[in-house]
Amino acid sequence: AFVALAVTERVMADDAAFGVALSHVWPSPFAEAAVEVTRRAVSALGITEGPSSTQLRLSSGGPEVIGVAARLGGGHEAELIEAVTGIGLNELALSAALGDAPVPGTVARTPGHRPGGAVTRFLLAPPGVLESVEVPQGMSGVAAVRVYRQPGHLFESAGRAADPAGA
Repeated sequence: AFVALAVTERVMADDAAFGVALSHVWPSPFAEAAVEVTRRAVSALGITEGPSSTQLRLSSGGPEVIGVAARLGGGHEAELIEAVTGIGLNELALSAALGDAPVPGTVARTPGHRPGGAVTRFLLAPPGVLESVEVPQGMSGVAAVRVYRQPGHLFESAGRAADPAGA
């Protein structure tokens, strides 16, 4: 059975960095329409087991499918979904691959209070050489910080999805 665990809104960088995500935001105000379009797309492709990730674009006619993949989403989406639902998507995907997929609503690893919103924010650096990295500690509301680059890395203008400095 198709179960939509989360619909996030992807905020994109300006035209100069086309395709570079700035953030994934939950909840999305477009979730209801997106779930139905996604359900139809996944069904049309015959994806009946395991995870799927669908990217949609909103047009004047509503949500339109850009792509569907029979895999977990990228960009720390599994971490974001676990933060908002308590469900470990990596474990669900492994279970599905081994033929022992539990029902998603029964596998919350961290039951209890859920946040009213969450975001994965990608960090874009200006062009230049990275001199040092300082990771702030104990910031209220920050679950994790990911640094993708080490001192000495040469940043150019962001132009592709793999260019962020961290999240």
